[in-house]
Amino acid sequence: MRKHVGPTGRQGLGDMDWNWFFSSTAQSVAALVGVLGAFLVARLLADQSLFASDQARTQELARSGERLADAASRRYIAWYCERELDKALGRLKRKLEEADELQSAEEYYDAAGIPRFVPRAHALRKIEGALDNERERRGQPPSRSWLPDIGLLKDPALIAADRQELDTEREAIERLALEVKDNISAVEQHREHIGRQPQQTRIMSVLILALLLLFWVGVILPLTVLPVTTSDVTIPTSDGVVALKWAVLALAGVVFTGLLLTLRSLGMKLRHSDEELALLDSWTDPARYSPFFAECIENGYEL
Repeated sequence: MRKHVGPTGRQGLGDMDWNWFFSSTAQSVAALVGVLGAFLVARLLADQSLFASDQARTQELARSGERLADAASRRYIAWYCERELDKALGRLKRKLEEADELQSAEEYYDAAGIPRFVPRAHALRKIEGALDNERERRGQPPSRSWLPDIGLLKDPALIAADRQELDTEREAIERLALEVKDNISAVEQHREHIGRQPQQTRIMSVLILALLLLFWVGVILPLTVLPVTTSDVTIPTSDGVVALKWAVLALAGVVFTGLLLTLRSLGMKLRHSDEELALLDSWTDPARYSPFFAECIENGYEL
């Protein structure tokens, strides 16, 4: 069959089979939409499982933090710090007696072997008191920067204890501090992990909206213009057939759009609440476990 050729020698667009073009386009895009839709559903199911696992992990870390905080409250950290501070001050006293010239409390602090859980201000007051005692022994005026000691012990009855009890308490406190450090590290890692999820949720929302646009433009729109009447072929259509076509296309479009919007709504719900994030943030603070652990960090030490 001879093709119609225009004045320029090219095939005319009027002879192009538009029915074939629109139907092939709709079928190809529909296949692509189906593949992408299956991927979104699989991804959503995986995200739901991950979200439930993350929530369980959050509760586990919170329970671990509460357990460690309770264990810290049962330890005699104040008593241990006071006894170790007394030992350090005893060593400092002998050092001061042998020194030719006295230095400031700040200069003696690092070398005195003060327990890292003791508040720095409290330790400096103790050292300044030792320096004033030595100045008085040497007949020198006391320092004007010295303030009365505020004390550290909550239960003075616990002061009397032998060396074995002190060593036992030290080992228990060190083990507890190591557990707290590990728990804080685990909470920080988990917090960073779930903090990336809002960005992933936004990406899924964009993909769903792009899939909707692709479906309406690449599938529904081509089907609305079919069948196309050409110069060679005239396709009779009745009002009933046209109405049925529009009803089928409208139903398919509404159902598919509703399903994707439902998936988007489910995906948006996979976000951790502000209360949950605040709970995790609170267990990254050493003070939540014990004020002595916070003093350790404040003094520049690690747990």
